[in-house]
Amino acid sequence: ITPFYTLCQNSNLALTANAVGATSYSWTGPNNFTTTLPNPVISNVNPIHSGDYSVTAYYVSPITTLVCTSNAVSNVSVVPRN
Repeated sequence: ITPFYTLCQNSNLALTANAVGATSYSWTGPNNFTTTLPNPVISNVNPIHSGDYSVTAYYVSPITTLVCTSNAVSNVSVVPRN
């Protein structure tokens, strides 16, 4: 199930990834949004920032050194102020 969030235009969108043991993150989203920060903030959002934000958390197994991943998606809707 994808969580849905609604924000007013000009608000700040705070994205949070809290994957215990993750060594790095990769975010993608609308309007060509990409970052490797674990908890990025997009200031002064507008309707062009509406859509799905996906994060992948990367883990390295200490035993096998294999890289494992975990994914999550949140849908954000930004509504214009009247």
